[in-house]
Formats: sequence, C-alpha cells, structure tokens
Amino acid sequence: MGGHKQTGSIGRYRRVWFESMAEDEFSTEELKRQQGEEEHAERERQARADSDADADRHRRRAEKAGYLRRKLEQRERSEHDADDAEPPPKA
Repeated sequence: MGGHKQTGSIGRYRRVWFESMAEDEFSTEELKRQQGEEEHAERERQARADSDADADRHRRRAEKAGYLRRKLEQRERSEHDADDAEPPPKA
C-alpha cells in the first residue's frame, strides 16, 4: 500500500484544476475591470429588484465586487511599487 502512485479521480481533478488555473490567469487590470463591471451590473439589478430580499442580495453582491475591485487596485499599486523598487540588473 505505502508509496503507490495516486491514479484515482482526485488526482485527475487536481491536475485539471491546476491546468485550468494556468490557462485562466488574467492580469490584475483585467480582473479589476471585470469586478467593476460586475459591481455596476449588480447595482442596476438592485435598482430593478422586485422585492427587498432581491435588492439586498444584489446590494451585497455589488459590495463584494466593489471590495474585490478595491483590493485589486491595491494589488496593482503594490505590483507597480515593487517594479519601481527592484534594483537595476548588474552589468
């Protein structure tokens, strides 16, 4: 038993997940844009909601998208600052 290679479905799913993550990698700028669009769309859905419960659900989704957008803005600034802080390559 010990030391056998994992060949079950979990191993395949894990490999597929990692492969799809590499393919689906977006830039911080693209993710920020997507979250901004989602925030805007949820605010529109909130305004058109038929019930208070629906309006609350869309408000929460808009808040979450806005939070993620702001975090991505922070990440973008950090990446920019890190690029500026890197020492020049040695000659």
